[in-house]
Amino acid sequence: MSGAFFRGLRRQVKLGDLGLSILSGTVGVEDISISDDPAFSKSSSFITAKSLKVGVELMPLIFSKQLNVTGIALNEPQITLLKATNGTWNFSSPGTGTPKAPESEKSGASTPQNFSVAKLEIKDGKLIVGKVNSATKPQVYDKVNVEVTNFSSTSQFPFDLTINRPGGGSAKVSGKAGPINPQDWAKTPFDATMKLKDTDIAAAGFVDPASGLGGLADFDGSLNSNGGHAKAA
Repeated sequence: MSGAFFRGLRRQVKLGDLGLSILSGTVGVEDISISDDPAFSKSSSFITAKSLKVGVELMPLIFSKQLNVTGIALNEPQITLLKATNGTWNFSSPGTGTPKAPESEKSGASTPQNFSVAKLEIKDGKLIVGKVNSATKPQVYDKVNVEVTNFSSTSQFPFDLTINRPGGGSAKVSGKAGPINPQDWAKTPFDATMKLKDTDIAAAGFVDPASGLGGLADFDGSLNSNGGHAKAA
């Protein structure tokens, strides 16, 4: 299955061994690799994962050729998020070849219409966040766990995120996001609560380490974005 092309993302996807469980209606795939937007990296992967499990309703698929996805679980993924100098991210588009499509092409860079799934999960992942062509060392977050229920690309959906922060400490974010912004996925609005515990403010990037400021901090408040501006309270 190497070189398969996932149309929804418009990025190259490499898949390892596939397996099907008829009783549970689950398709399992080993060793997943999804390429990055070529405007950010032509050789590195956007996502790699140990395995992917997709749950489907078998009867509609067999008798009506209708695909109803009940669940998607990505196990032990490594996800690399890169920000360009113009402010766009490598997940801003499905992979059109440019960080941000021209106005005349924006209508083509959209999320699949009415895509929905009952449950999306990321289990025990690693998140790497950096900037394109930057000498600054990227931030690495581990123990990333995400659960999204009743996901829809065209409406709000609830989510829960837990993560270990660089230098120690943990974060938990819960709330609702959506609908997905079809022109720039990074501008999808959300409304959430966030809890930070025992976070090293220098190692986490909240202050310049050269300033000499540091220490551990806790935070319990709200975090929301209208798609253009985010604020914490």
